[in-house]
Order: sequence, then C-alpha cells, then structure tokens
Amino acid sequence: MANEDKRKSRIISIDDIDRKNKINQREQFRDDISEDVSYVINKVTGGDKEKQKKSFFKRFLMILGIIILIIILINVILGNIWLLKFFIKELFGVSW
Repeated sequence: MANEDKRKSRIISIDDIDRKNKINQREQFRDDISEDVSYVINKVTGGDKEKQKKSFFKRFLMILGIIILIIILINVILGNIWLLKFFIKELFGVSW
C-alpha cells in the first residue's frame, strides 16, 4: 500500500504541468515587469550612482564656501544694524 502511494505521488498529470508552467510564466512576467520599471525609474532619477568619495580639495572648497557665506550673512546683518543706528542718529538726533 505504501508503494502504491509513492507511485501515485510520482505520477504528474498534464493539468499539474500546465498549472506549474502558468505559475512560472506569471512569475517570469512579473520579474520582467519589475526589472523594466526599475530600469525606467533609474533612468529618470539619474540611476543608482555609487556614492563617490569626495576628494580633499572638493571638501576643503565646500567648507571654505560655507564659511564665506556665513561671514557675508553676518556682515550684512551687522551692517544693516549699523546703518539703521546711523540714520536714526542723523535724522532724529537721537544717539544710542
């Protein structure tokens, strides 16, 4: 009886083969679509660029630029305050 169960489990019907083929085709189709979609998204967004290590010179220039921008911002703010005090003193005769 155990031998008959093993023989029955070895027998595969055409329906089983068709079902497995359809499942494999569906999975292959799904994989193809996902690859195509990811390819298009990578092309649109610029791709999966590996993060390149910035050179010392580029890093130095970036830090220097940020420092210069901060100095300019502070200079503009303090200069505007000084001009405001100057014009108030000149126009209204009030000194701070």
